[in-house]
Amino acid sequence: MQLFESWALNLDDVGFEERVISPNRWIVEGVLARVPNAPIIGFPRSAAGNLAGYATATRVNALGLDYATPLAFVDQHLPKALPVQRDLDSLRLVAGGVQLDERVDAIIAAFSDRSHIFNLGYGIVPETPIKDVGQLIYRVKNG
Repeated sequence: MQLFESWALNLDDVGFEERVISPNRWIVEGVLARVPNAPIIGFPRSAAGNLAGYATATRVNALGLDYATPLAFVDQHLPKALPVQRDLDSLRLVAGGVQLDERVDAIIAAFSDRSHIFNLGYGIVPETPIKDVGQLIYRVKNG
């Protein structure tokens, strides 16, 4: 299960606790009460400095990170045992080319020492060339 909190970026730390952490903790506790081993990914969009506290307080199994989260932030602020799901900006897929390969490689390298789910930000937008989709899939699978 994945919990999406798309407005997390608009809240200060008090609002984040009240409007994101508390309700998400309640949801996670409810799910785990019914399905004790349910894997749960929490995705508080653009939560930056609140990410570690969110993960600890809600007890999610993994943390979703949007493409605006700096790659180095994860190693500096999140426990190594915490798996992450990191997005690639969908517009990089539209642009394709060498920059796509470089960014995919950077994301994969940044999380080579932890469990990581590679994710595509907002998905495939209508303007995305099919060849770039193939390029992305190849790069993720083969490095």
